[in-house]
Parts: sequence; structure tokens; C-alpha cells
Amino acid sequence: MLVVTYLPLLNMISKGYAFLIIFILGLNMKLDFNTVMAVSAFVVYLDCYFLESIFYKYCGWMIILAISLNTSCIGENEISFVVYALDGVWVASSMTIVMIVLNRKNNLSLIWGLMICNGVLCCTHVWLKPCVSLLYFFLRICIYYTLSLVIYSIRGCYTGIDDSFHKLSVLHGSLHVMWVDPYLLICSTVFLLFLILKMYKDTCKENVTKASTDSSKSTKFDSKQENIDSLENNLDKNISMNSQKLKNQENGDFELLQQLRLAKTNSKLSDFV
Repeated sequence: MLVVTYLPLLNMISKGYAFLIIFILGLNMKLDFNTVMAVSAFVVYLDCYFLESIFYKYCGWMIILAISLNTSCIGENEISFVVYALDGVWVASSMTIVMIVLNRKNNLSLIWGLMICNGVLCCTHVWLKPCVSLLYFFLRICIYYTLSLVIYSIRGCYTGIDDSFHKLSVLHGSLHVMWVDPYLLICSTVFLLFLILKMYKDTCKENVTKASTDSSKSTKFDSKQENIDSLENNLDKNISMNSQKLKNQENGDFELLQQLRLAKTNSKLSDFV
């Protein structure tokens, strides 16, 4: 369990922090934008080349982090009402995708529509360029990969989830974390975790109920099978007893016939004498 979950998460968070520190050093060294982009692309390429884990692939390796850092306005946290409204819609859309996947609706058109909506909202957010403090990215990195792991792990807890929808929900269910306002980010994360926990408990109850139902059906079947076996044994005994009676009766009839023949023979001998 430790290797499957915690170690990949710690690995991604530590690499994200290392990437963020390199990015901050690049800004402090007054490197131009093209140089920062080239270094980011090289680091992301190495990350994608050497790591082939399914979880790393589903959460986008460090590509999402690199795009977020290179498209965000670094500065004091100043976000307008319009950006708040767009971020709120983006958060609602992301949570809807996760809810659809958890409820196993597998509505392809709705999920693709929500993902296109998320893409448009992301591009609009980047175009408006709301300034955000660079320190918030330490929080974003931790929450993004943790939330991605939680959504990724629900595949083993729920049955009937389509693999393609689950793969898309890992990325699009947590993509907003790297851009939206920190307050909306925290609220949406708490709500999603609460939702996943609630549905997990409901699924556990369903599994327990199903297991008890199957157990009762199995018990009833066993009792019926025992009754059938008992009837078969009784029938075999009756058949055996009847066969023995018939055999005894046949033996008795044969002895009676022998006695009659003997008596008839004696009678003829006496008449002859």
C-alpha cells in the first residue's frame, strides 16, 4: 500500500517543489522568458521520459505545473470579481465531472462538454492574467497531486466505473487547482474530499448489504440442498426395502411351489403302491 500510493505522491510533490524552486531562482537571476520556457520544457521532457507510471500519466506529470507557472501573473494576490465568477464556474464544472464518474453515469457527451468548458475557462483565466503570489504555488502543488491521487484511487473502490472516464476525471477533476483563487481552491478541495468519502461509505454499505443478501441466499440454497439430499436418501432406502421384500416374497413363493410339487409326487407314489 505504501509503495502504490504514498511514495508516488511524495515523489511528485518533491519534484514539483524542486521545479518551483528552480523557477524562482530563474526569476531572481533575471532570466528572460524564453530561457525560462526552454528550461521548463527540458525538465518536463526528462520527467515524461523517465517516468511511465499510470498515475503520473493521468495527472499530467509536471506539464500542468510548468504551464501554470509560465502563464500566471506572479505578484500580489489581486483577483477581480469577473475572475472569481469564472473560477467558480470552473470549480463547479470540475466537481460535476467527478460526481458523474462516481455515480457511474458514463454520459460521454456531458463529460466531453464539461471538459471543453473547462478548457475555455482555463484559457480565459490565463488571458485575464490575475496576479497571484508565488508562495501559493507551494500549496497548489501539494493539493493538486494529492487530489489527483485521491481521484485516481477511487477506481479500486468503486465498481462499474469506465476506465476512459476515470482517466479523464483525474486530470480534469483537479486541473483547476493550479489556477483558481486560493480560497476557492481550498473550498472545492474540501467539498470534493467530503463527496468522495461519503460515496465511499455508501458503496461500502452497498457491498455489505449485497454480501449479506448473497450469504442468506447461499444459506437457503444449502438448506434446500440438504432437504433434497435427505429425500433422495429416504427414497433410496424405500426402494431398497421394497426390493428386499419382493425378493423375500419370490423366495417364499418358490419354496411353496417346491412343497406343492413334493406333495404331488408323494401322492402319486402312494396311489401307485
